[in-house]
Amino acid sequence: MKISIKKAALCAAVVIVAVMLFRAISVTLPQSAAQSDTKEGLEYIGAQEKSEVSDIENEIRRARKDTQLLKKADEAKAQLAEGNFKGAFDGIIITGDSLVESIAEYGVLDNSQVIAQIGAGADFLSKKVGEIAAANPEFIVLHFGENELDKKPNAVYFFERYQNAIEKLKKRLPDAKILVDSIFPVKKKAYKQEPYTKNISYYNDIMKKTAEKLGVVYLDYSKKKDFFTSKYYDADGIHFTEDFYTEKYLPFVLGEVYK
Repeated sequence: MKISIKKAALCAAVVIVAVMLFRAISVTLPQSAAQSDTKEGLEYIGAQEKSEVSDIENEIRRARKDTQLLKKADEAKAQLAEGNFKGAFDGIIITGDSLVESIAEYGVLDNSQVIAQIGAGADFLSKKVGEIAAANPEFIVLHFGENELDKKPNAVYFFERYQNAIEKLKKRLPDAKILVDSIFPVKKKAYKQEPYTKNISYYNDIMKKTAEKLGVVYLDYSKKKDFFTSKYYDADGIHFTEDFYTEKYLPFVLGEVYK
């Protein structure tokens, strides 16, 4: 009898312990899940708050940058109105061929603002990427193509190299705004001296597509008829007088830079 009572007591104890363990487990598991959910929720909220703060900070930076840019644009336009082209083009580099080199030769801009060479093409730009990057300009205006004019099927060779050079420039100066000039028109008398100038429109069509592909600004001069009147051309019908740059080209470029 005593043995039976002991066994019964033992069995009862086992049952009690089992019930207690079951309750402990059943209570603990939901609490752990709840705690886990709460932790994940807090982490998510924290991440969202950080993201929102980061977005706000970025917006503030952009607003400040836009404000600074507007201020600089106003200052540049005021300097331009006073005939101070060097001051107006502070932070801007124009690079290209002899048509750009003339700007420095006339003394309108400093040599530090113009990186150009007679006969320059896409290979020249590629070689000058390091020099341009070292100057760290905010804006870069590219004027190439006249010396690369050829038969239409050969245009691809120029644009492959030009695109590669622009991509190198973008990689070195990701924050700089890049503007690409279309090829200027020439007078009809230049056709005899430079027969491939007849393909300028064809090249400019590709130039525009290339600029759009690369995400840079394309400056289209095809409709700027008042830019290309006889009064602005040199005797060869290709190059330009100083007035072309001071009255037409540079004021237009400056407006596009700060647009």
